[in-house]
Amino acid sequence: MRAKAQQRGITVLEGVSEALPFPDKTFDAALMVTTLCFTEDPKQALQEAYWVLQPGGYLVVGFIDRTSALSSDTSPFNIRIRSIETPACSQPMT
Repeated sequence: MRAKAQQRGITVLEGVSEALPFPDKTFDAALMVTTLCFTEDPKQALQEAYWVLQPGGYLVVGFIDRTSALSSDTSPFNIRIRSIETPACSQPMT
């Protein structure tokens, strides 16, 4: 995927959501789709997203509910997200 993006002229950076490799107030929008349950610290990941947003910027967070058709055993989109249990996903953020 990285090579394909680079072939298309897209700059690819490596990083983790809890320590984004961008200066504060860099973007007017950020997108996190099926991400928070795979982070070590979801609260920190959200804080990082907030820091890199410009004032008035947008943060879009997408979840796939465990009971949705997308997460059912018969769904062609099932990638066994339900089988990954982490404390970050099972405890409410405060």
